[in-house]
Amino acid sequence: MSDSEPEPAVLVVKGKRRDFIQRHPMPEEVALIVEVADSTINQDQNWEKRIYARAGIQVYWIVNLPERQIEVYTQPSGPTAHPTYHHMITYRESDTVPVVLDGEEVAALPVHELLP
Repeated sequence: MSDSEPEPAVLVVKGKRRDFIQRHPMPEEVALIVEVADSTINQDQNWEKRIYARAGIQVYWIVNLPERQIEVYTQPSGPTAHPTYHHMITYRESDTVPVVLDGEEVAALPVHELLP
């Protein structure tokens, strides 16, 4: 698992499309990862969260369909024995979730518009 490459639903990267024709983005080039979880919720909240935290991905969202909420994880631990995110906020269906890239809020999206 340590060398696996998850395939997120949404990947926002720093750079231009042509920068990634020959390679995948490096963790420091990733601004946001979004996973949409229904039957995979446990995997996304555990295994994939650890992979992203170990890699130092700064912002990780889980669109949690069963709970109809968005979980926003920040402050990754980096490569530790038990990688995790030190901060998590849950945004419910009536909330607006801020889109923060490189520490700057660039948008705010109504959660209900992001859910099916």
